[in-house]
Amino acid sequence: HEPRQLRARLALARLALARQDLDEARRHLAAIEPLGDLFGVLPLAAERFAVLGLLAAEGSDDDARAHLGQALTAHTLVGDAYGAAQTQVLLARADARRAPAEARAHLDAACRTFEQLGAHPALEAARTLRATGPDAEDGAPPLPETTIGAALARAALSEKLVAETWLAAAARLLPDRWMGFYRCDEGQGWHCVLEHGEAPTVPRFDEPCGPRLLAGDVLWLRLRGHPGPAYFFGVRLRGEDDPAWQAAFPQMKPWLPVASLALEHALLRAGRLAHPTRSSTAPLDGLVYASPAMHDVAEQIRRVAASHGPVLVTGERGAGKETAARALHAASPRRAAPFVVVQGAALADSAVAGTLFDLAAPFARAAGGTLFLDAVDALPRDAQRALLQFLRSGALPSADAPGDPMDVRLVAATCQDLGALARDGAFLEDLYYRLAVRTLHVPALRYRPEDVPVLARHFADRLRTPGMPQPAFTPAALRRLLGYGWPGNVRQLRNEVERALRLLGSEPAAFIDAGDLSPALAAVPEEPAERPADLDLDQILAGTERQVIERVLTEQGGQVTAAASALGLTRQGLYKKIKRLGIDTRRFQPSADPA
Repeated sequence: HEPRQLRARLALARLALARQDLDEARRHLAAIEPLGDLFGVLPLAAERFAVLGLLAAEGSDDDARAHLGQALTAHTLVGDAYGAAQTQVLLARADARRAPAEARAHLDAACRTFEQLGAHPALEAARTLRATGPDAEDGAPPLPETTIGAALARAALSEKLVAETWLAAAARLLPDRWMGFYRCDEGQGWHCVLEHGEAPTVPRFDEPCGPRLLAGDVLWLRLRGHPGPAYFFGVRLRGEDDPAWQAAFPQMKPWLPVASLALEHALLRAGRLAHPTRSSTAPLDGLVYASPAMHDVAEQIRRVAASHGPVLVTGERGAGKETAARALHAASPRRAAPFVVVQGAALADSAVAGTLFDLAAPFARAAGGTLFLDAVDALPRDAQRALLQFLRSGALPSADAPGDPMDVRLVAATCQDLGALARDGAFLEDLYYRLAVRTLHVPALRYRPEDVPVLARHFADRLRTPGMPQPAFTPAALRRLLGYGWPGNVRQLRNEVERALRLLGSEPAAFIDAGDLSPALAAVPEEPAERPADLDLDQILAGTERQVIERVLTEQGGQVTAAASALGLTRQGLYKKIKRLGIDTRRFQPSADPA
């Protein structure tokens, strides 16, 4: 029961914090990261933020306030008055030195709630803390600007959390006026997510084409457009040249792309974001597979393709992480823009390693597209901080100040356990959590043997010299390929096929036999240890080939062209195999009569 696992881990983390065992608390928090989709459930999000706030209080008051502020928001949204009051007490402790006035305000609100609920022990504890706290200062300092991006990033668990975080930040700049956070679903009209103050008439106009629209005395700013739900921030103006708005908007503007990114993450977590123009069975450019494991990877790519948020791709060296990233880019709305590859290890070894400007040029080249950062674990600290700044604000820092926002999707890859590196201090923890919001794991080739024959044929077709007929693999060669462990994964298989093709030269009958393979594969037995007496080798291979083709046809809805692309074959080549194996493609079409 995953929600109960999560609650139990959070309770264990609280107990560890009470014993001052910070490492154990971090281990429990790390253990619930795979359950991240549950953080969109607001009561669970509130508990997690509270624990993160308690942990952060051991080091940084700023981080503690940010996490506890999110916890207070989540408790308030679900109507948990007691949890909200408890969180206000924790916020008062965090604010005691920086902002005594805010600390007293939190304690006063908590005392009122505890009194109303009859929670006398909690009420006495809050009154004691208020009596012994520092005197209030006139005028508490405003929320530092840098915390808005962090708060939005933490709020990217649900649309309501993002809405409350945005409205709370806007209310600091524009107090005592109506503002609202609205959603516009395609074909379904407008819906109020949250609002502060007396509501105006619900909008009746269609989604505006531009990023802003003035309707009466309400100005609407688009935070996220279609496809999928569009979101708008509305604020009531006081006159055409409202001076308060003129002063507030420049402070809001840098955070508009961050709010959009937070909404993308919230929609993905809720399973409400999908690309409207691509079928779930459409082939993915460059991704050749037949195994169930890679089918799952392809489905994950389709689910996150429409998002603009970061993705972390994990897997062993040579498993195909860059291929998966290219398929993600090709399936996304950014497919017409550049796909730029940067090697983290090369940045670490460069003469100017660690400077913030090592990343500026690749980001500029990837404008509007995707930046694939391989070996992100090898980045020096300064480059990690630059990436963290980009994920927080949408811009890389320049020499003197934050730079302009960049429209770039970041896809990072690693063959290391990045979570363990973050826990050990070898990688920035905040950067890890922002990268790992969406993770794709590419399995090693030894765990997906069904992919070996189709990849081998794909590479043989792609790497053959001009004029050479499409090479075929003999049964003995296929046995060797299927029986090998492939420690170098897909990259090693590609090199093996390329080596065998060089040996073939310009032979008119292009067959790759066991003798054409490298000595590394010689230890694989040419004959299987056991096989049914009534089946010869050709029948065994044909049966395996039939199963693979039928599974891919099922996934592709009986579309031969799409199946051929997924298998790395030409359309004519697959038709020949279908005819030879006696496969009826009509059985796999959605409109086929099951009788």
